[in-house]
Amino acid sequence: PALWNQSQRIRQYAGSHDETWGGVTLEIDSNVLDGIVADLAGVVEPPVTVIVETPQLSPAYDTDDPCASGWHRYTNVRGQPAYLSPAQPLGGTVPPLNYAIWQPTLPVTGTWRIEALIPSHGTVEWPCLNQTLSADTRGARYTVYGLDGAATSVQDQLPLNDDWLRLGSFQLAAGDGGQVYLDAAVADAPVHVSFSAMRFTLEFEGVLPERLYLPHVRR
Repeated sequence: PALWNQSQRIRQYAGSHDETWGGVTLEIDSNVLDGIVADLAGVVEPPVTVIVETPQLSPAYDTDDPCASGWHRYTNVRGQPAYLSPAQPLGGTVPPLNYAIWQPTLPVTGTWRIEALIPSHGTVEWPCLNQTLSADTRGARYTVYGLDGAATSVQDQLPLNDDWLRLGSFQLAAGDGGQVYLDAAVADAPVHVSFSAMRFTLEFEGVLPERLYLPHVRR
């Protein structure tokens, strides 16, 4: 028998027989002692999820002159750094064009659902640009690099506040070969382009026999 912390003793008995203990005879119920303690058949394991909290920024964020670097840094709902960049007109950008890359390290090859966190924020002053911006873009151009090559989709960041924006489902290899790219060139400038966490959730493990690209279409 095992000792508990208060020196009590606990014994394990086989079922379907009588046991005398302390002058009292008890029938040991096999349905209780010999049965399954817990049926795990219906238990659903949580999906495999990888989150890249902060992307790689270019140019790097300049703490001494953030306006000149084109980044506004603040804290998102997850308690992590998030960034805003003033958008440049699509097709008429002036270098340097701000962009970010999310490069996860994935445990398995498979089909992964990709979602971008769009944090809430207030109005931001950009004195070096003589701009005051508050709204996020309706035309963020995300490019996912995976097993099927590059796939670009245009996504609306504006309606979301502290919520995940679904980019679609993509086949990505195990390791750090896949990535997501986003820059500040949009069709509806002047607005903000939001850069924060990126979430990768495994939907199917392994490579599907046919090429798969399922961009998420917002209605």
